[in-house]
Amino acid sequence: MRPTELPKEPWTELAIDICGPFPTGEYIVVLTDYYSRWPEAKTLITVTSATILKWLNSIFAQHGYPTVLKQIVIKKHVLTAQAEQKDWRESLPNLLLHYRTTPHRITGQTPAKLLMKRELRTKIPAISTVDQPTDWHEEVRRKDDNEKSKAKAYTDKKRHAAERKFIVGDKVLVKQKRKNKYSTKFCKDPMTITKINGTQIVLTDLHGKQHRRNSSHVKKYWTTSEPNNVEDEDFVAESQLPQSTTEETPPDSNPNIPIIQPDPTPLRRSTREKTVSDRLRY
Repeated sequence: MRPTELPKEPWTELAIDICGPFPTGEYIVVLTDYYSRWPEAKTLITVTSATILKWLNSIFAQHGYPTVLKQIVIKKHVLTAQAEQKDWRESLPNLLLHYRTTPHRITGQTPAKLLMKRELRTKIPAISTVDQPTDWHEEVRRKDDNEKSKAKAYTDKKRHAAERKFIVGDKVLVKQKRKNKYSTKFCKDPMTITKINGTQIVLTDLHGKQHRRNSSHVKKYWTTSEPNNVEDEDFVAESQLPQSTTEETPPDSNPNIPIIQPDPTPLRRSTREKTVSDRLRY
């Protein structure tokens, strides 16, 4: 598991996700700020580049343009509204308000405070406070790192995950789709790593064609002349198999093993006269 690093400031790295279609045939486009967790959402009947860009431009007109926009929590809200027999379209703005004014579990601050440096006023009575220059941004970063480290440790332990170490030039085997029950999990032809970008690996096959895979979909390829890494238990070279240093002793020449002689007495068969039962006679 690789947690996302907290950006240096709000509204620099955003994530966009499209949920749907829902039973009404509509979609929800969600935009989230990685730093403040500030959400924006829009209901769309048709999901096209033109409709999404039009909505994004209206959002960027309020908060400005980000430096990074990545493609990722709102479907649960729609299902909950349907279970309560409510119109989820009308309750969506209220959901966004509650989310923006609720302290986040990881940061400990509300998305509104981290993005706008002020709390939004809601119907719930609250004491009005004015922020003084403090180092609460450092506190947010510390809490974010701490919570993500806990989540990573728990997930890695549960999945028995181990970090894969690759370098450019390594030969690896790539996972393939199983066509039948005789198909192997990995392709038999090794590929060579030409570029590594985080968990993304660029590979070149024997024909010179490039492929892009996640590091979890590849494993190192070892030959019998190369030393095998202990961490890669998927393959063990033939030369590393333990060899017996002593010759096996035939069982007959081992004095500790008793020799069983066959019994010369032939099997004795019954000499009783066999008769047919009366009920079987006609």
